[in-house]
Amino acid sequence: MPFTFHIGNHSCQISERYLRDIIDNKREHVFSTCEKFIDFFRNIFTRRSLISDYREIYNLLCQKKEHPDIKGPFSPGP
Repeated sequence: MPFTFHIGNHSCQISERYLRDIIDNKREHVFSTCEKFIDFFRNIFTRRSLISDYREIYNLLCQKKEHPDIKGPFSPGP
């Protein structure tokens, strides 16, 4: 029987066997880019974000050979 998790307007289903394997350290779940975006913005809007969160999402969005250091949060304005 699958378990359903609700995060905001999103829901995720996971089988009991898959969940048990994760709990028993027999399997590791690799989060998709979409899941990372959802988690990132949940942290941003609940004020639990760290500067490392900004750096990680910046690296996902701007996959270049060189990344400038991010010293603080992104400015919401232009």
